[in-house]
Amino acid sequence: MSLASLLLALVPTQDVLVILLDDVGQADLDEVIADGWAPNIAGLAASGIVYRNAFANPVCSPSRRSLHDGRWYFNESGVGCDPLPGAEPPVADVLLGDLAASEGLTAALFGKWHLGANPLGGPWQDAPLAHGYSTWLGTPGNMNSCGGSSYTSWVFASSGSSSISTAYSPGVIEGKLVNWWNETPGSRLAVWSMSLAHAPFHKPPASFLPPGYPRPFGVRPQFLAMIAAADVQVGRVLSNVELAKTLVVLVGDNGTPQQVAPDPAKAKVSTFERGIRVPFLIAGVGLPPGESNRLVHIADVLPTVAHYLRAPPPAGIDGLSVLGKPEHAYVICGQGGGPTVPGDWCARTTRFKLRRTGIAPAITEEFYDLVADPDETAPLPERAFHGLRVFLRGRLQAEGVP
Repeated sequence: MSLASLLLALVPTQDVLVILLDDVGQADLDEVIADGWAPNIAGLAASGIVYRNAFANPVCSPSRRSLHDGRWYFNESGVGCDPLPGAEPPVADVLLGDLAASEGLTAALFGKWHLGANPLGGPWQDAPLAHGYSTWLGTPGNMNSCGGSSYTSWVFASSGSSSISTAYSPGVIEGKLVNWWNETPGSRLAVWSMSLAHAPFHKPPASFLPPGYPRPFGVRPQFLAMIAAADVQVGRVLSNVELAKTLVVLVGDNGTPQQVAPDPAKAKVSTFERGIRVPFLIAGVGLPPGESNRLVHIADVLPTVAHYLRAPPPAGIDGLSVLGKPEHAYVICGQGGGPTVPGDWCARTTRFKLRRTGIAPAITEEFYDLVADPDETAPLPERAFHGLRVFLRGRLQAEGVP
């Protein structure tokens, strides 16, 4: 039986939990799992389907936009207290919260929004409520957004207002999520948009680390400790979730931050592999465990949730359900671009990648065979696989890439 057929054969209970890790690339999570410090995510992966060819945009805000609306997206959407007028998701766009509400679920968002102002013109603290969420308890962007400065001095938004909180942000958001999950009757969708392991890098409190975790000295060890802390939180939250009745999706928003990457030039903000390859797994509701090399993208979260809810996916999206057919022949990732801002975009198949970078008309193009050259050090000449190169260039240009 195919996964799609199996999913349709299950009794839909229509509970959904989407977990979004912040600044955690696939290689970073793999390292923490291999060291034995992420047993909860490892256990979730062992009980579900792990997608090993998963990608997102190379920076946070465009990826969150893709997750919520199922489209390729490259640009910043702004932060509520400092908006980019017109950059926020318009009311007409169907986001995850809208989809859930239309199917009779109660939807809530916990943690980082990072998608700008309220499209209805009301308080920015209610921006997610314009897209089907009944509750938002979280922060408008990174820890330094809107007057915040750290994980213990950050802006907490709730019910049309906001204030500076000095409590440890991950713990506050975790507690709000657990309370809401346990107190909300009927079918639920929760999006848990974590801040870990985004900068500022630090040693998490002892209660957020596994017993015996070594003291982290240096920035990279602190970053890995933050991933271990995220795992502890995932375990505590999942202890309140009945996996047999809940579809769980865990995904990353971009790759390794430059400050803690082996090669900062090939990390977050770039479309090199270390900047865009992310964790992606689904579990729960009786799905069979396994790994897949299927090409997937963060934009696939929305149509996958729609598939589970037996709802039609919104019209005009780019994402595809990871549980059904068809599959992606290519995915598109990117960030930035404009008259004065360099862009970095790629179209990627399972084997080949076309990158375009720069400011028009001075665009640099590189074409890689990722099987022969996994470290992306030797771009292929123009004549190599010319037809595929032209095709992928056309896909990027169709999305507005110069």
